[in-house]
Parts: sequence; C-alpha cells; structure tokens
Amino acid sequence: LTGLGVQITTSLDTDDALARLDATPRAFDLILSDMGRKSGAQAGVTLIQRMRAAGHLHPVIVYCSNRAAREYGKAAIEAGAYAVIGSPAMVDSVTSLGARRPSRAFCSRVAGASMRW
Repeated sequence: LTGLGVQITTSLDTDDALARLDATPRAFDLILSDMGRKSGAQAGVTLIQRMRAAGHLHPVIVYCSNRAAREYGKAAIEAGAYAVIGSPAMVDSVTSLGARRPSRAFCSRVAGASMRW
C-alpha cells in the first residue's frame, strides 16, 4: 500500500488501536486488522466490535488465513467488517470496490506477523 501512496500507521494491539482512533478519528480512511493476535484468535472481531461500540464507523478489512476466515469470517462481517481477505494483494482489489481508495490506513497487527505491505 505504501507503494500506492498510502500512509500507514501501525498498532500492535486492540487497546492501542482504539486509543489512537479515539485521539484522532479523522486521521484514518481504512482499518486493516489481522484476525488473530496475542490477545486471541478472534482479536480482529473484538477490535471491530469495540470500534463500533465507541462510534468508530471506519471501513475495516480483516486479514487472515483461509482457516481463520472459515472459522471467524462470518463473525467479522456480522461485527461490521467490510471484507475478510487472505492475501495482502487483495487489499487494492477490495478497496477499489468502495467509494475511493484510502490515503491513510491504520494497521492493527502483531509485530513481525504476516500483514506486511
């Protein structure tokens, strides 16, 4: 995404992500989240639920393995995810379906995990 000119802000956990969103909610056009993190296999779902409860309506794309998508993908969509994807290359395809391409994205992930742009 950085190659497309998107500015990326990274957070390592749900609490930090929510604190950043609370502090600067207009700073982000899109939220990208791994499904699983240290806090649990469904951390992406938890992030969306907590975002929505706090009034954050940003589009969220959840990145995960095919197995995690089968197990938790429906819950992510029901919580408010825009999409659940298994490949970083799919982000551009998915965002092109929306109104506009994001210029600022927020990534909530574990350091060194698979979501690298």
